[in-house]
Amino acid sequence: MTRILETTLFLFLAASFAACQNHTAASGDVRQAAQQAAIEESTPEMLTTDKAEGKIVKVTPDYIELDNQTVITLPVIGSDTTTIYLTVGAEKMEGKTALTETGLAWAGHLATVFQHTGILQAYSDKDNGSMQTANITAQANECELNFFKAETSGIMMSSIIQEFKGRRVLVVVQPETASAILAQLSGNPKLRVPEATYENLFVILATEGGKAEIRHLLY
Repeated sequence: MTRILETTLFLFLAASFAACQNHTAASGDVRQAAQQAAIEESTPEMLTTDKAEGKIVKVTPDYIELDNQTVITLPVIGSDTTTIYLTVGAEKMEGKTALTETGLAWAGHLATVFQHTGILQAYSDKDNGSMQTANITAQANECELNFFKAETSGIMMSSIIQEFKGRRVLVVVQPETASAILAQLSGNPKLRVPEATYENLFVILATEGGKAEIRHLLY
């Protein structure tokens, strides 16, 4: 009888130990999964050039044509949709505010691509590189250049969308501000525009109070 009790007790303890081990392993798996989910949630989604739909070869007031034969039809002028061309300021000289030769070339190329495309207003933040980049395209469209208040980017974008319904607007800002704009309009807070990448251009088709359509292109 004693042996039976001892055997039963041994089996009970062994089963309890195994259950404890399984519970510990399961808890560890849950913690690991939670940690992985947290990492993925906080990892930014970099909008690198390889994620773009294609490179712009032609822009008119009515459509954009890409190098892969894709044609993006733009909202009709006078509609309820605002078309916003968002990009970052071109490359500046290290320690200075002036654009490098490469930066000037990029800014000039942007102006050539968007010359006479119906841009009614251009905006830039107070960064000199952004201002120089935006100003060349503003001149190519014979429109004014206004300041974009980066610290209130959400309010600025809402104002632009409301004021320029059915029109085309250029916005040139620093990468962190561009990231904030895209995160706000897309509803994805993880979107990030990389530093020192100047050929990204985002076409934002937005209606007041509605969700924006964002197209990632290169110029």
